[in-house]
Amino acid sequence: MRTYTVIQLYITKELSKDQLDILADESITEHEKLLKLDPESAKRIHPNNKRKLERSLEVFKTFGMPQSEILEKQHLDPSGIRGKLRWGSVLLFSLDADPGILDERLDKRVDMMVSIGLEKELELFCSEPLVKSFTS
Repeated sequence: MRTYTVIQLYITKELSKDQLDILADESITEHEKLLKLDPESAKRIHPNNKRKLERSLEVFKTFGMPQSEILEKQHLDPSGIRGKLRWGSVLLFSLDADPGILDERLDKRVDMMVSIGLEKELELFCSEPLVKSFTS
C-alpha cells in the first residue's frame, strides 16, 4: 500500500492598489467585486450565495489570485492527486446487518449517552450563544 503526502503551496501575490480599492469599496455588492476580480467564479456563484461569495473573495485576498485560477491549476496537476479524479483506486465496502440487531445496538448506545450526561450537555449547548463560524 502506498501512502501519499501532498503539500501544495501557492505563492501569494501582492494585491494591486486597484484590487485593494475594489475589495474596500462598500458601494458595490460582493458579487460585483467578484465580477471584477474573478469573473469565472462570479459566473458560477449565484449573487445571493453569500457564503460562496465571501469564500471566493477570501481566497483572492489570501493568495492574491482568483479562486478559479487555483482550481484550474488543481485540475491540471499531472500527478492526478489534485486532478479531475480525486482518488485513482477506490475500494468500497458494504456491510449488511439485521435491522433488529442495529436497532438494539442503537438503543443501548443512546441509553449509555443519556446515562453519562447527554441531557446536561444539550442544556449547556443550548444556553450558550451561537458564534458565527468562518467558512473554510
